[in-house]
Amino acid sequence: MKTFDEIKINDSGSLNKKITSELVERFAEFSGDHNPIHLDEDFAKKSRFGARIAHGALLNAFFSTTFATQHPGSGSIYVSQDIRYMKPVYLGDQLQFTVTVTDKNEAKKMLTYACEVKNQNDILVAKGQALLYLPE
Repeated sequence: MKTFDEIKINDSGSLNKKITSELVERFAEFSGDHNPIHLDEDFAKKSRFGARIAHGALLNAFFSTTFATQHPGSGSIYVSQDIRYMKPVYLGDQLQFTVTVTDKNEAKKMLTYACEVKNQNDILVAKGQALLYLPE
């Protein structure tokens, strides 16, 4: 992990992840969210989405992974997340999670990040902001 002083505004990290049926089912098992829009193909076909979609909270989990493994790295503390889901994420979508430093609070050792997720067609499916603390 970089130190707070080494991190600059506009530094970024990214993670690629394919959303599979197994991943969604495992997340449902772990989270307890068994909404049929995520798990039941027949139900989902009749919905406005026309097919099963991933849990929004699954996307949040991959932002956490991005912070822990890409930027700022292991040891950082996830303080808050504000995400807006703009488009559905379907099974089979290949997602790119990108986090970019937009602000540094020197006194509190806090970093503000812009967060976005794009699918394989370069369509923005979610965006938001996160706050992370970097311990010494």
